[in-house]
Amino acid sequence: MGVLLYELGELYSANRRGVPCALPEPMSFRGYAQREAVEQRGPQFAVAEEYWVKQFSDCVPVLELPSDRPRPARRTYAGSHRACSLKPELAAALRRFSAERNCTTFTTLLALFEVLLHRLSGQDDIVIGAPAAGQVMGGARYLVGHCANLLPLRSRFDARQTFSDYLTGIRQTVLDAFEHQQYPFSSLIRKLNLPRDPNRMPLANVTFNVGRSRGNLNFHGLAVEVARNPKGFVNFDLNFNVMETEAGVWLNCYYSTELFDDTTVARLLGQYQFLIEKAVSDGEQGLGELPLLSEAERRQLLVERNETAAEPPSNACIHELFEAQVARTPQATALICEAERLTCATV
Repeated sequence: MGVLLYELGELYSANRRGVPCALPEPMSFRGYAQREAVEQRGPQFAVAEEYWVKQFSDCVPVLELPSDRPRPARRTYAGSHRACSLKPELAAALRRFSAERNCTTFTTLLALFEVLLHRLSGQDDIVIGAPAAGQVMGGARYLVGHCANLLPLRSRFDARQTFSDYLTGIRQTVLDAFEHQQYPFSSLIRKLNLPRDPNRMPLANVTFNVGRSRGNLNFHGLAVEVARNPKGFVNFDLNFNVMETEAGVWLNCYYSTELFDDTTVARLLGQYQFLIEKAVSDGEQGLGELPLLSEAERRQLLVERNETAAEPPSNACIHELFEAQVARTPQATALICEAERLTCATV
């Protein structure tokens, strides 16, 4: 879409000026596919296959995030979208933090996203899919077509690690993964012989990506902005897409409405932003110590909602309180024995 918008602007501007438009010559999609087919017969392809198969030689972890509803037996792909932006000072601090540790903002944001899912799921071994753009990696910048390959990045967590130490390991994981990015995701699925599940994507059911805009669009004499159509469907449980623009950093979350409510995703985005803020302010905190909630949110959720103490009647005995409850809810289940259930009334 970036290529199409860029070329549309160049054509429009040249037309307004009454001059020829010399657009860069793109590679044909057929040529790209033929080149890919040749590369998949080369020695580097076998090296990439060995790398990815080794990543999952012991087991294939399945990410299970807490959801608002049970996972359906078969997906309908119904989805929605929510977005927010980082405060300018937080975006600047994120870039400084990444530069100081010789990391890209992609690596830092990915590591923080992995920590967030680790904390929410309670799992110490997770897989997240990261798309690799074939156009960029293959030098075909002006090619229009879906050339992305999904890289299943596996991460293991140790609560004793600091975030800075974890980030160092993830940086190497990302470098290795992109070095072997030519091996197709579909080929890996077949090679691992993973069973097909109609209610989730295989291997990676959550994805993460960081993109950068090409800058301001050039439409001679016009002020232009892009309004995107919101998606009504998703392939993954969660698809996080961070967009870096000249105006700031935007967080976009596409999510399955079969699993998550909008309020849940809004809270998820808030937790992610808070995690970014705390990590870049002190990267030496342990992974289990990084807070997901502000003090106000923590008090509301963990203290105020649990202040449910009530004074019992001072003149009632225990058996009298029990009898009063039975009288109020005679149809409540009192006893269960295998398939048989007895209510308070029948007991």
